[in-house]
Amino acid sequence: KKLKKGGTIFCHIEKAARAGSGTFHFQLNGFKLKNVDGMFSKSDPFFEVSRLVNTAGGNTWHIAYRSEVVKNDLNPKWKSVSVPLNNICGDNKDERVLITVKDWEKNGKHAPMGSFETSVNSMINKAKSGASFDLTKKNKSYGSVVVASARVEGETPKPAPGDTTGADAAETAAVGVAVAAT
Repeated sequence: KKLKKGGTIFCHIEKAARAGSGTFHFQLNGFKLKNVDGMFSKSDPFFEVSRLVNTAGGNTWHIAYRSEVVKNDLNPKWKSVSVPLNNICGDNKDERVLITVKDWEKNGKHAPMGSFETSVNSMINKAKSGASFDLTKKNKSYGSVVVASARVEGETPKPAPGDTTGADAAETAAVGVAVAAT
């Protein structure tokens, strides 16, 4: 909607995910990341986890989590993360998520180092097998990312169809509003 004194309001509304979907705990490590900082310094990598959101303009990736920056390290071991499952995949552990690794820059123009698509279930399986994800940018390898650990905790069983006794009986909505001045 256009505002009288300039600007636009964008509103995304979706049904809130059910309560009790749990928390996703994971830890990622980068391995042999390609340096994108030039020859006299090393990259300062961090990662973002984005979820796919269906908007009026089509599907877009929205950042659900951003890690800490690990300075001057091409083999970073990021801290363990705990994020509500609803924030990442809306309670569907097979839903696609995007992991993007970037090089932190003081000016805020963080340089992409590569990305890969996965799911919560796939990350749990990679943690069990010890396999890694290839980090790619423009179809070129920029290193790999290992899921050192991954698990979901605090999950409650989904109610049976037609069950109106649980917390999911009430229709609720989550609303996100962004204002952009023009």
